[in-house]
Amino acid sequence: MPTQRQFNHAYLLDGREWRAELSKGVNAVTARYMVMLEEPLANDELPDDITGLPKLGDAHPTFDGLIVKSIRHSEGTGAAKTRLEITVEYGEPDEPEQPEGATDNYIEKIGWQSGSIQRDLTNDVETGVAVLNSAGQPFESVPQVDRPAPTFVKVFKTKTRKSYIRYVDKVNTANLSVGGQTFAKDMVRCNQADEERIFGDADGYKYRYSIALQVMSNKVKLNGAGTATECGWQVPIVDCGTSQISQTDSQKIERVSVQTEDGRQVPVSSPVLLDGAGHFDPSRRTPYVFLVVAYERTTFPSEFTSEA
Repeated sequence: MPTQRQFNHAYLLDGREWRAELSKGVNAVTARYMVMLEEPLANDELPDDITGLPKLGDAHPTFDGLIVKSIRHSEGTGAAKTRLEITVEYGEPDEPEQPEGATDNYIEKIGWQSGSIQRDLTNDVETGVAVLNSAGQPFESVPQVDRPAPTFVKVFKTKTRKSYIRYVDKVNTANLSVGGQTFAKDMVRCNQADEERIFGDADGYKYRYSIALQVMSNKVKLNGAGTATECGWQVPIVDCGTSQISQTDSQKIERVSVQTEDGRQVPVSSPVLLDGAGHFDPSRRTPYVFLVVAYERTTFPSEFTSEA
């Protein structure tokens, strides 16, 4: 076996560099060393085990919490090829990777807040019967009603940055358990995902997140069904209007007309019930209610709802 080459001692050079940040102090240091070789390195030879030179992962002798993150070697050229300059960079250790399923969260606050929101009143909540005027037609101005909309609030700190803002104004795509209760699809909407940068936390937490999940229940009989459907944050709409698809030409839209007592056909001046296919049927008394998907569905991170 070839004998391992011994290198001369590395000497610390002048010209250190360092960086300090507010509330963190010195968090990066660069030091330069020089080694004088007795003979140039071979083309395939790399220096190893140089005395007086720190190794990767070694702690800084003065600044607590800093370790050697990288070591760069620079070989001279020509007559200076026996001069080897080495740059040692100290920095903060990388955050350890979390095992799958683990969390680096520290919960500061969790709980429910009361609240309500106005919605169109399309159905009687007890009978499920559509809300129409005494003539069996939709109101020109749809009645509004306050519906309970409690909000689940959670505030927690993390050591790593999260991309939670993309969940704002989205609703749950499946059953979701929040604050000890389970809610159906479309009932839970994220209306807040605030991020705050933390400095100087004793335990190393760097970000604070404030999450708000607002719950909405709105049961409506859709499409003439006999049972009510939970619409949640999606919007039920009574099919009505003053125009319809032409009965003779499906490519045309025409004003709805009704017959007066003297037999004349006159255009309507307020919305009338349509049948769900774009047509007016004067004998129709049952409204056709359809659902508009107003909020994109998603799967929320477990951090939004977990209580541990």
